[in-house]
Amino acid sequence: MKMKALCGAVAALVHLQASNASAGKRRQHVAAAAIGATLKILSQLVVCAASIGREVGNPIWDWWKVVALHLPSHQFAKHFRVTRERFDEMTTKYALHCRHEAIGPLPEHEVLKSAKQIAATLWRLATGECLRSISSRFGVSESTVVRYYRGVVRWLACHCSGSAIVIPQSDSPATQATMQFFRQKSEIMPHMINGFPRVRGAIDCTHIILQRAPPCRDPASFIDRKGEHSVQMQAVVDHNAVFLDVFVGFPGSVHDNRVLLNSGLHARAGEIFSDGSYLLADAGYAPLPWIVPALRIAGLEPHEEHWNYVHSSCRMVVERGFGILKGRWRILTNAAFMDVDTTTVCETALACCVLHNYCMADNKRTYSDVHIEREEEEVDLEPPEAGSDTARGRMMRTALMLHMHEPF
Repeated sequence: MKMKALCGAVAALVHLQASNASAGKRRQHVAAAAIGATLKILSQLVVCAASIGREVGNPIWDWWKVVALHLPSHQFAKHFRVTRERFDEMTTKYALHCRHEAIGPLPEHEVLKSAKQIAATLWRLATGECLRSISSRFGVSESTVVRYYRGVVRWLACHCSGSAIVIPQSDSPATQATMQFFRQKSEIMPHMINGFPRVRGAIDCTHIILQRAPPCRDPASFIDRKGEHSVQMQAVVDHNAVFLDVFVGFPGSVHDNRVLLNSGLHARAGEIFSDGSYLLADAGYAPLPWIVPALRIAGLEPHEEHWNYVHSSCRMVVERGFGILKGRWRILTNAAFMDVDTTTVCETALACCVLHNYCMADNKRTYSDVHIEREEEEVDLEPPEAGSDTARGRMMRTALMLHMHEPF
C-alpha cells in the first residue's frame, strides 16, 4: 500500500509540475517546488523498495545492475577508485580463483557474480559504509556482503600482494628513478654539496584504528599513544608513493623500531641492500647499515638541524603515501566499521595497499574527488633498543652528512 501511495503521489506531482510550468513565468516557482518534492519522493521510493526487497529476500532495486554497470568510465573510477579496465581484469582473475581447478572457459554468470563481489568490496573499502547501506545498494543481504568482503579481501592480501607489492632490483629502471629523485631533491637545497646517494625509499609506521580491543590475552597492548586501539602497519614507499613493502599486525603500543626488527624486511635486508643502498627513516629508528634515520632533536648543531630539515623533506614521501592510501580507502580511518578480528583487519590493510599500487600504476587522473588524508608525522621519543643501535649505522650517517653538507 505504501508503494502504491508513493507512486500515486509521484504521478500527481509530475502532472502538477507540467501544468504549472505551462502557466508562464508567474508560477515557475510553484513548478520548481513540485520538481523538488517529486525528486524527494522518488528517493524515498528507492529506499523503500530496497528495504522491502531486503526484508523479503527478493530485492527489487539493485543499484549495481541498474546504475553502476552503465556509468561512464570516469564516474566508475570515482565511485570504485579503480579504472574499469583494472576492474575487469580483477573480475576475471577472481572468477578463475573461485573456480579452483575447474577447466574450460568462464561462464558469463560466474564473471557477473565475481564482478558484483568485487564491486561491493571496493565500495566498502572506499567509503567505509555500514553493511546495511551496502546490502541495500547491491541488492543482497548483510551476511552476503560480509562473505563477499572477506573473500575478496583475503584474495587480494594472500594472492595478489606478492606481485603488486615488491621491492625492485637495485639495477631496475624503477630503482634508478627513485635514487635519482632523492639525489636531485636533496642536492638543490641550500648549503648542500651533494644529494642523498643510493636511497631506495622511506620507511615508517602508521596506525590502523580498531573499533575496540580484540579478544586476546593482552588487549591493553593494542592501546597506542593516543589512547586508541590500533594495529601497526609498517611500509616502505618510493618517490611515487608506491608501496614496496608492507608489514602489518603488531599491536599499536609496539615501538616502530621493534616492529622493524620483527619484520620480514629486516630478515631480508642483507640481500636487498647488499649494494650499499638504504632507506630514510625518522628519529624513532636506530641507525643501521641500511637505515639512515634523522638525528634526534635535542642538542643539535646548526648544520645538523639543517641536515635534518633536508632529510625530513625527502622522507615526506612515506607520509604522502599513507595520506593517499587513507584518503582513497576510507575504511582505514573509519574505526566504527573495522572488523575487530585482527586477521581481517590485517588483510584489509594489505588489500588496500595492493589496490593503492594498482591505482598508482594505472596513473589515471580520475580521482579528483579523493580527499588526501593528512598523515601526521609521529616520532617516537623513546630511545630505540640498544642492541640495534649499531656503531656501523652511526658511522654511515656521519659519513653521509660530511659528504652532503658544506661546513657552516
